[in-house]
Amino acid sequence: MKKKLIIIGSIVLTILIIGVVIFVLLNSEKQTKDQIFKDATKEYYEKHMSGIKNIDEVEITLGMLKKDKELDISKIAKCDANKSSVIYTVKPELKIKKFNLICK
Repeated sequence: MKKKLIIIGSIVLTILIIGVVIFVLLNSEKQTKDQIFKDATKEYYEKHMSGIKNIDEVEITLGMLKKDKELDISKIAKCDANKSSVIYTVKPELKIKKFNLICK
């Protein structure tokens, strides 16, 4: 009886560990895509929009990023180009107001 409990406990523990590893891997991939999108939108702003005067907010979409061939967005290229966007407040400093990356 004691051996059966040890075997069952080992199996349950193994399943839990596998579940946690899968969850962490999937979550880190999502964070990586988010970070790529944030970095690319910030670079796009600095390159194309930072000289614009008298604006409080800017919205940068994935579609806008796709037009800039110098940005490496290959890992998020299949995400929704029209609905994926970042809205930044510009003053007093560049800060994310709304972040929306939609990937399937």
